[in-house]
Amino acid sequence: MKQSWLDRYPPVDKDRDADTGTSVPVHPTDLPVEARIDLHGMRLEEALAATRRFIDECSAARYRKIVVIHGKGAGGNGVLKREIRAYVERDPRVGRTGYSKGNEGGTGALWLLLKRPQR
Repeated sequence: MKQSWLDRYPPVDKDRDADTGTSVPVHPTDLPVEARIDLHGMRLEEALAATRRFIDECSAARYRKIVVIHGKGAGGNGVLKREIRAYVERDPRVGRTGYSKGNEGGTGALWLLLKRPQR
């Protein structure tokens, strides 16, 4: 009996995550937050070091979405807000970033999608 073309080449669900076999949410905000760090009260140097360690740990644990709470600062344009965002955007392990929803910290909390390590 001959196999049909569809039997030999079944459709592939490109919206499924290869690691978990589950469907990948359409938008980053649909992903659950797997870890958070709160930098309130830290000086810039402390906050940058804590953020680096946090990303190291989360990347090693293969987390996908994490949140860095840096606060808004004076007038909504604080040093931590500006410098933490600049730091994570240069980190090669970080993919997309964005500010949280208003009820989740708004512009005082930054979500990050970590890239999957290459195998």
